Amino acid sequence: MSNVNSGESSKKSEDDSRGVFRTDLLSRIALNDNKAGMEGLDREKINKIILETSKVDKLRCDLERSRELGRVIVHVDMDAFYAAVEMRDCPELKDKPMAVGSMSMLSTSNYHARRFGVRAAMPGFIAKKLCPNLVIVPTNFDKYRAVSAQVREVFSEYDPHFMPDSPTSSPTLPGAEAKMEVFGTSAEEAVREMRFRIEQKTSLTASAGIAPNMMLAKVCSDKNKPNGQYLIYPERRVVMDFMKDLPVRKVSGVGKVTEKMLAALGIVTCAHLSQQMALLSLLFSENSWHHFLHISLGLGSTHIERDSERKSMSTERTFGEMSDVEEQYTLCRELSRDLAQDLQREGLKGKTVTLKLKNVQFEVKTRAFTLQYPVCDEEDIFGAAKELLRVEIESVSPHPLKLRLMGVRVSSFTGTEEKKALQRSIKGFLQKGASDSCSTQSEHNTEEVAKRATDFLKPQPTEMKKNNPRAPQQQSFFQKAQLKRLQKQLEGMAADTTVEATTQTSVPTTNSVSDKTFVVFDTTPHVHKDTKPSRNISNHEVQCLVCPVCNIEVKEVNLKEFNHHIDECLKGCALTEQQEDGDTEAAESNSENQSLLKQSVCRDETPSTSASLPVVETDDGNDFKTPVFTPRMKLNGFVSKATSKPSPSTHSQVTEVSHDGKGSSLICPVCSQPQNTNDLILFNRHVDVCLSQDVLQEFRGSHPPVDHSDALPALKSRGVLETEKDFIEAAKRNDVESMKLLGRGLNVNSKNVHGRTALHYAVAFKNVEAVDVLLRRRAKLDLQDKEGLNMMHCAAMNNHTDIVAYIFDDLQMGELDKEDHFGNRPFALAAAHGSVRMLQMLMEENYNMATMEKNKVGDTPLHLAARQGQCEALQLLLENFELRDDVNQAGETALYLAAYGAHEDCVQTLLDAQCDPNIYNLSRITPLHSVCETGHFTIVKLLIEGGAQINAQNQHLQTPFHLAVKNCHVPVIHTLLEAGCDPNITDHMGQTALHIIAEIGKVDVLEMILKAGVDLQIQDRQHKTALGVAARGDMAIIVDMIIKAERYFKWRHSFELANTDAKESFHSQSPLTFKLDHSTDMKPVRDIIWELAYKHLKRNEWKKLAELWEFTDDQMAAIEEQWTGPNSFQEHGNRMLLIWLHRFMMEESSPTKGLHEGLLAVGNTKIADIGDFVVH
Repeated sequence: MSNVNSGESSKKSEDDSRGVFRTDLLSRIALNDNKAGMEGLDREKINKIILETSKVDKLRCDLERSRELGRVIVHVDMDAFYAAVEMRDCPELKDKPMAVGSMSMLSTSNYHARRFGVRAAMPGFIAKKLCPNLVIVPTNFDKYRAVSAQVREVFSEYDPHFMPDSPTSSPTLPGAEAKMEVFGTSAEEAVREMRFRIEQKTSLTASAGIAPNMMLAKVCSDKNKPNGQYLIYPERRVVMDFMKDLPVRKVSGVGKVTEKMLAALGIVTCAHLSQQMALLSLLFSENSWHHFLHISLGLGSTHIERDSERKSMSTERTFGEMSDVEEQYTLCRELSRDLAQDLQREGLKGKTVTLKLKNVQFEVKTRAFTLQYPVCDEEDIFGAAKELLRVEIESVSPHPLKLRLMGVRVSSFTGTEEKKALQRSIKGFLQKGASDSCSTQSEHNTEEVAKRATDFLKPQPTEMKKNNPRAPQQQSFFQKAQLKRLQKQLEGMAADTTVEATTQTSVPTTNSVSDKTFVVFDTTPHVHKDTKPSRNISNHEVQCLVCPVCNIEVKEVNLKEFNHHIDECLKGCALTEQQEDGDTEAAESNSENQSLLKQSVCRDETPSTSASLPVVETDDGNDFKTPVFTPRMKLNGFVSKATSKPSPSTHSQVTEVSHDGKGSSLICPVCSQPQNTNDLILFNRHVDVCLSQDVLQEFRGSHPPVDHSDALPALKSRGVLETEKDFIEAAKRNDVESMKLLGRGLNVNSKNVHGRTALHYAVAFKNVEAVDVLLRRRAKLDLQDKEGLNMMHCAAMNNHTDIVAYIFDDLQMGELDKEDHFGNRPFALAAAHGSVRMLQMLMEENYNMATMEKNKVGDTPLHLAARQGQCEALQLLLENFELRDDVNQAGETALYLAAYGAHEDCVQTLLDAQCDPNIYNLSRITPLHSVCETGHFTIVKLLIEGGAQINAQNQHLQTPFHLAVKNCHVPVIHTLLEAGCDPNITDHMGQTALHIIAEIGKVDVLEMILKAGVDLQIQDRQHKTALGVAARGDMAIIVDMIIKAERYFKWRHSFELANTDAKESFHSQSPLTFKLDHSTDMKPVRDIIWELAYKHLKRNEWKKLAELWEFTDDQMAAIEEQWTGPNSFQEHGNRMLLIWLHRFMMEESSPTKGLHEGLLAVGNTKIADIGDFVVH
């Protein structure tokens, strides 16, 4: 009985709540009749209509029916992932506010720091203001990826098809129910086990959300953070109760802006969404209020699409304030290079390049530029991004553009769908007169759709095409040129006639199931101009498709059968190439009315070919229906009929024309004329000539296509400048036929904007035939372009020995051997371009053109070959000339240029030739300086082996070691240290390499230098040691490492003095290391240190211990400088104790004993007793 009463009460309360909601809703959307002219209205009736219209009950019911509660979705989120990894590897950070990132931007923060308001995407210097004790650790993405891979291994055991939301965290497991079915466990137990295994494998915690859909699972994963999980049972009531009090901001897809908009409407929780749905449907877009409706009902996706199409790819970088224009352009190029590599790795190309900028006021601007073609290489991307950046720089000129972030993105990828849209389908190929609009329908289309597609293939009357403004009109170049020729032929054949397309009603026969369709093209001259063509199609008419191979109409409406017919035709073409089967229906010709009849009979067994006349529409648009010309048509189609007299026979057999006696001839796709050859080379030349006359003229719109017989007048009617350009282009591509045609009456010595003639390009591209034509046309050989290059220079650069031999032996024009505008002779240009055969030829006695004279900047041919990396040419010059260490006007040798250009083989060749590697240029830079700065490891080894001085100093007193450290080239640094370089040499600022790396903060380079045994007490011109530089730069890790190294070297020195016999074995037995022992055996000791520093030591007490343990004043000052704040002394003591522990671990002494003795020595007996108690 109680159950019944409770059910009735719950039903009553539900009815009451609905009534309250109805009243509240009506009060907000009811009619306001206070406006003038609205007196006497039936408010009750109008409000009822408004309420009924505003209901979303039907949509709500549909959504309720689609609710799926049978899935188990688990969303797992690693707790403060980056920060957790760093705290795991450095346990002393565990109870401190810490973040991962830099002073420019933070990637994440731990939960202690979040209590101060520190969070991801916040600049580090702002976070320092919020939390002065914040420890910022640099990012280490390689480490994060490795840990992420371990986590994914665990996920894959529960669901092999899990979907990661990001590369390092937040995966979603849609198939977790399979694991529960196999092992018979509950969702909570399975997830708890999975989280436990993650913690065992990685020592990291994870939070999880378990729900029937993805939206709820993602919200639940944030419910019990950190290291917790939350379950929503798959029941509608439980889901609705959970959503009732859930803030809308917690739901994915509702951001800050939407939250404020909803809050302005009084919507704070998801329950409010349901109550205000009518209002939301009026204020927001349909997609938005539908999304709100899904949220109010607790609905989300239950099926995950894994392979979503990538829309864009980008890369960006955050940095300190940057206002130098050159640095901005350099960064833009680096980003473009990285993005190009990513695009090429994924095989993507995009058309839109977007530049993202954030200024020092943290204002974000994005500028996009869309190219005409998809790109994926560095130069194209950088070109667009550089232009966008230039516009932004000029927009704030004369003030500098101050940036903190720059990014480059490429989007609008050429995907599969776009490629499909560019492909012609069979339907488009069969459609006459219009380009194919690719069908995206699948093979499962209905018969009605297939019938409409088939009807579209049929020739349509003129009226129907005029009334279809969306008819495709794009045609290929060949089709356009061909149609204009057909138009001209038709105008000559039927000057006084009007072509109309009419369709006769088919006549059924008793022997055939299908009807016959006749299409008559009537050219009767006395048809009234207002008469419209009729199209009377009976109900039993059969639609026919035109085969693109045999050019006949086939009755098969089924596309599969039609495809089979095309396959059979293709096979027939391959087997019987020399003859064609089938009968040809005669085209009736009446000399009185000049009518052409096309008759196509659709039969079930043997189709027949027919000659068809293309439909010519006489509207203003000159829209032609493009005939499908195929090799099988030859001259038995329109061309033969249009150019010959009407045959007196009504049904005469049309014979194919074959000019070679062996088979079919080739027909030009432009002029439609048969050629008397099957040689494809000759045929291609003929097509090029046709295109050069018609299609190229059509591009410029200067003249309509004309016949070849009128080619010369047409060319003369065009501008001379345009014809000269075409002539030069023909010389570039070795198109002799076009050159002969275009060159009639043309000045072959005309120049383009670069001052180059056709002969320049013909020689440069080694187009022998084009050169022969130009020389026969008496082209001048001594003409120079804007760079002073003549024919001899072009031939020398491109290794064209035949041209040089012709110039010298036949023309006797040795005066062409002269300098260009840069002072380079042909011999020097041949060396720069690696033309070895040309060098050998010019060094012969007959020519005697070999010279090592310097050009206007002092470069010899040896310099030019070395700069361009031409090793073979370099070897040849070294074998024949003695000049090895000549310098140019900048003081650079050939070896310097080869090293600077990273030409390893050239460097090896020059060193083998005993070139001096220690010659300074005017900036006092040696080849070793340049390669150490660029980081070319192998060339560094070659130069050192070749006798290069490793401690040479440039004009800034920097050694190669300085430059290598400054650019963090680790292999080069290691090579120089092994070669015995002096790391203690100072530059003009008094800095050693250690000062430089302490300011940069590169840990791996610093460790390498410290282990090399550098002098840590050297001061720069500002009287700062490397430790002082690191402390000034807020480099906590660097400070710790330098202090550890200083204490290590002091301890080693004392040990060596006390044990003179053990000097050699000391370093091998106790090498310098910087990592603490994080084993479980040392955990009690680390706990004691943390407890002592944060709970027992008072202000300045840690300094007493530091002085006892021989910490210097500079070391203590550096520790104090890293952390500031009221309780910073706790962190100072902790850092000091950890550094002290590092020394004891290297001495292999008992740290607990030393700690106890130290506390007693400074008078803290009470703390010493506590520490001793903890240890024991």
